[in-house]
Amino acid sequence: MKTTSSLLASCAFAVSLLLGLSGCGQGDSNGADAAAASQAPQNEIDFLLNDYEKTTTHFVKTARKMKGGDVSLTLRYIDLGKELRAWQTKLQAAAAKMSPAQSQRAAEIGAKAAPYLQK
Repeated sequence: MKTTSSLLASCAFAVSLLLGLSGCGQGDSNGADAAAASQAPQNEIDFLLNDYEKTTTHFVKTARKMKGGDVSLTLRYIDLGKELRAWQTKLQAAAAKMSPAQSQRAAEIGAKAAPYLQK
C-alpha cells in the first residue's frame, strides 16, 4: 500500500511538473514578439533609416580604426563617406514623408557620423 501511494505521489508530481513547464517561456516569447513588432519597420522610410544606420555604423567603425593607425582602411573610409553623403541626399528628399520620430532618428544617426566626416 505504501509503494502504491508513493508511486501515485511520484506520478502526480511528474504530471504537475510537466503541466507547469508546458507554458514555460510563452510569456517571454510573447514579450519578445511584441518588442520585435514595435521595432519592425512600418514603411519605406523605416527601411531607409535602417540601411542608413548600418552604413553609418560601418563608417564609424572604419573611421575609429583609421584614427587608431590602420591606414589599410583608407579606401573603405572614402567609399563609406561617399555612401553616407548619398544617404543624406536620399533622406533629405524623403524628409517630407517622415514622421517626427523618423526625422529625430535620422538626425541621431547622422550625429554619430558627424565627428568623422571630412569637409
